[in-house]
Amino acid sequence: MKADDILLSSRSMNHLKHSVFDADLNRSQFILELSNHEIEKFFQGKSELLVDDIYYLNALDSKLFDSTYFKNLKILNIINTQLESLDQANTFSCLKSLEELNLNDNKIVRINPDLFRDLSTLKKLNLKNNQLHQQNLFGFESLVNLRELNLASNQLTLTIGTSFKSLHNLCLLNLSSNHIEHLEDNQFSDLTNLEELYLSYNRIDRIDSNAFSGLINLKKLILTGNRLESLNGSAFQLLINMDTLYLSSNRIEKLDKSVFSKLMRLKKIYLLNNPIRSVASIHTNQDDDDESSNSSFFQRESTNNKLIQIII
Repeated sequence: MKADDILLSSRSMNHLKHSVFDADLNRSQFILELSNHEIEKFFQGKSELLVDDIYYLNALDSKLFDSTYFKNLKILNIINTQLESLDQANTFSCLKSLEELNLNDNKIVRINPDLFRDLSTLKKLNLKNNQLHQQNLFGFESLVNLRELNLASNQLTLTIGTSFKSLHNLCLLNLSSNHIEHLEDNQFSDLTNLEELYLSYNRIDRIDSNAFSGLINLKKLILTGNRLESLNGSAFQLLINMDTLYLSSNRIEKLDKSVFSKLMRLKKIYLLNNPIRSVASIHTNQDDDDESSNSSFFQRESTNNKLIQIII
């Protein structure tokens, strides 16, 4: 934390009002953090605020950030509180320079559809470990510069393509530890710049042939800890730039090399903790110089004469 940063934390805050910030501030950049820890200092230099013996932030005043004091705010963390909803559309409307918004580890169930309307500069949004359901998942349309979106550990049952329709610059999407069972066609078709997709520890047992359509720049796909019994070769063939595939801790019994035959950039496939019985269709050719463990072997693709490391 630098001298020109502001840190606000709390252990027992019920309702944070905008009057808290009625002070003469002149900062080039500062960080506001609301978390479940007692603070020692709030302001450095001109003023100091001590917050003691307050319990659980559960509401935000709609005018809390309605001040020129926050025009240069770039990082806002509101974490580990009892915050259940963000119902006011203009809560963050004055944060014109905000680049990172962390709302993880709260109790958020509802989000106003226009909550992120004025956050066109936002690059990172973290909503991990809340209680968001599918019907409450919207409002991302204006986040045209967003690069990272974390929705892990919520209660999402399906991925809705329209929720991500305008996120053309998104590079990382984390949907791990939700309740997703089925990846339908064209779920991610608008995410043409996505490089990392995390879908681990869901309940996925079926992937449609065009589920990954549009993900032409995806490099890493994580499907660890799902319920896949077999692999849909057509679905994976669309991931032409993927270099690492995580399929550990599924229910896969048979591996067929045709699933990966067109993945020219694929280097590693993780298949640990699967009940694999047959890999007979795969030709193995481990280099003498390779020092990998006995649980991995290599498939040589005749089309491009490259080795793919398969870790079982």
